[in-house]
Amino acid sequence: MSIKALRIYLAVTTVTFLASTAGAIDRESKRHDKVQSAGYFPRPAAEAITRGPKRLGVFEIYGSFSSPTGNIDHLGDIDFLTHYRPINISAEEVYKPSFTLGATLGTVRTGHWYNSIGFQYSHLRVKDTIFIPRTDSAIVFDYPDFPKPHFNQYEIRLNSNYQFYDMETVGWTPYLGLGLGVGLISQTLDYYESQTELNVGLAMNFGAEFRVWQDPNGRNMVTLASANSWEFAGSGYRPKYLTVGMSLKVYTRM
Repeated sequence: MSIKALRIYLAVTTVTFLASTAGAIDRESKRHDKVQSAGYFPRPAAEAITRGPKRLGVFEIYGSFSSPTGNIDHLGDIDFLTHYRPINISAEEVYKPSFTLGATLGTVRTGHWYNSIGFQYSHLRVKDTIFIPRTDSAIVFDYPDFPKPHFNQYEIRLNSNYQFYDMETVGWTPYLGLGLGVGLISQTLDYYESQTELNVGLAMNFGAEFRVWQDPNGRNMVTLASANSWEFAGSGYRPKYLTVGMSLKVYTRM
């Protein structure tokens, strides 16, 4: 290759290199200017900053009608005996159906999981005559010779239910869950010392819920729900109630 051709080749190569370098610098400068421009945020990042997990606060009041199930071996300080041996008696032979009142505070997360804690009161209505199985004997509360004590149950109740549909979007849902009750039964009678017994119960919750009102902004709503449960395990002389009731719930977006 001649010296003249070599000079021409070097000159063309140098010009091409400088041109390409200048273009790359200009593109890089523009890219940084775009990334660092004031007020610019990629859409997914902005949504991630402003959007958090969905959560609703819930206040609930309810009343229910409860039928006794299961077996118990005593009632307060009265033991059930056959030939001086303790026996179990069906709770429906001891208790009448009772009424229950309660109130809870809770949250709904991701539109489905409802967890709550609250207070529940039940007046346990005892029958006037309790027949002892396999004997001719009975416990008879005959005023005023043998007055009947009052039995009241006070408990803290924890519930965790799964709502199959999102109440905000669908407007109704069935639900299923578990409830844990921890409390006291008090035995009171005039002129006698009161007695209490600690007890625990485990229940299955089930039913459905329906939206009846929602504000235009969608931040609050009111629903009516069934307050049904079946207590399948319990301690002491606590009746394992099959409960059917109704609740009013107020939802607020948190």
